[in-house]
Amino acid sequence: MSTISISDIIQLFGILISLITGIIAIVISVKTLTQNNQMIEESTRPYLTIYTGTTYFQDTAYFIILKNFGQSGAYITNFSCNRSFEEYTCLGNSIPFRHIINTHIAPGQSFRYRIDSTKLLEDRDPLVFSIEYKTQEKSYSESIVINIEADLDVVHSRANSKDKELRTISFALQDIAEKML
Repeated sequence: MSTISISDIIQLFGILISLITGIIAIVISVKTLTQNNQMIEESTRPYLTIYTGTTYFQDTAYFIILKNFGQSGAYITNFSCNRSFEEYTCLGNSIPFRHIINTHIAPGQSFRYRIDSTKLLEDRDPLVFSIEYKTQEKSYSESIVINIEADLDVVHSRANSKDKELRTISFALQDIAEKML
């Protein structure tokens, strides 16, 4: 019979501690890599959203804008709204968002659609949009609610002049200054 010496026990204990430390280090490294991968993906993914905008030149123009605020492009695979935009169009038979599916939207790119705000405000229920889009690796979906009545609370005052041309230029410059804030 062989007996295990104290020196052998210390060596086995050292090997066991080294093994446990190595396994813990590997687990921590894998978790760190996974978190880094998620952070990189979150910072570089596309972020599509819809919001409203208004310009004030000679007349007030109301827009619904779809924009990619992310760092990569996306293909829109599905798009829906709780209302049909056919009745709100300002440009004849050009219906907002009609051909938006299967469209690529680059980082920073936006699609602006002018809407007849008078008709839109006849029904004060919020607009509810659902957007699905994808990159080469992942698919995303967003649900966006736009409270139309909130836009009514925003008041824009404008300086005015006697000449119509000067008034238009004045309104345009004021609008640009507001947008830069």
